[in-house]
Amino acid sequence: MMELEVTANREHKDSMFREYFLEKEKILNLYNAINKTNYNDVNQVELTTLKQIMWMGRKNDISFLLEKKLIVFIEHQSTINGNIAVRALGYVSRMYEIIIPDDELYGTKQTPIPTPEFYVFYNGTSSYPKEKILRLSDAFIEPVKGVLPLEVVVKVININYDIKAEILERSADLKSYSYFVYLVRELMAVGNTLNDAIESAIRTCVEKDILTEFLKKYGSEVINMLDWDIEKYKKAMRKEGREEGREEGREEGREEGREEGREEGIGKAIEIMRDLAIDEVIIAEKIKEKYKLNDSELVQFLELDVLTNIADARGI
Repeated sequence: MMELEVTANREHKDSMFREYFLEKEKILNLYNAINKTNYNDVNQVELTTLKQIMWMGRKNDISFLLEKKLIVFIEHQSTINGNIAVRALGYVSRMYEIIIPDDELYGTKQTPIPTPEFYVFYNGTSSYPKEKILRLSDAFIEPVKGVLPLEVVVKVININYDIKAEILERSADLKSYSYFVYLVRELMAVGNTLNDAIESAIRTCVEKDILTEFLKKYGSEVINMLDWDIEKYKKAMRKEGREEGREEGREEGREEGREEGREEGIGKAIEIMRDLAIDEVIIAEKIKEKYKLNDSELVQFLELDVLTNIADARGI
């Protein structure tokens, strides 16, 4: 594999997506599933993944050369970042600087470069289209008339198991991976810890012969590959708790400030739990208990039908 040496500030763990798909056969099959092509020679794939490059918090990129194309796969498990096209531009710029020798980069002749293709596999919990194109030019302050001076196109593909995207039927590997992530989230939504959810999901998948070889090889490491979700939640909750604590006991004249901070904390806690795909009824119960809210206060932060669901769950 062509592991390109690029300095980073600190080490980042590989994501499960990168660890699972970082095989030439899987890469080629996934590319074929996206574009409905028929590449079958794994020797055509030359891995060019940037060593220690962080994308969205951890190493979850796979880049490779295929014929005359430079292709980048990236998984994205949080809300889609509006600057993905800008970040893709920075990524491919570093790739070109490494691919092109210095004596050519600063020479008089133009060096042919592989055509870039960017694919982001969205696996987050927020609602998102099955496919969407993001363009760098959409961010230009001044609209361009005529020929664009610069453009980056990123194709975002929603791979969430429950939306039944067509691509999952064309890629058995992607469907298996998507199912595992879906299963972990469902188990967490009913109250399991991340560790317990992963362990249960591993047992279920092995029993169903899904990701069997990978899970048997990396079983204990999968927890570390997926731990950023729960750490994000814990960090936000600790921050919210500190902010709320600092406000407590201050003079009466700061009451309004305390209330605003409290509301912000509640909103953030709900946002993080939704990112973790926790059931809305469970979210409502936890927020109501933690902040001692009545139903009318809870309505400020949750949809009205959540209260109906709670009443139904209690048999009221």
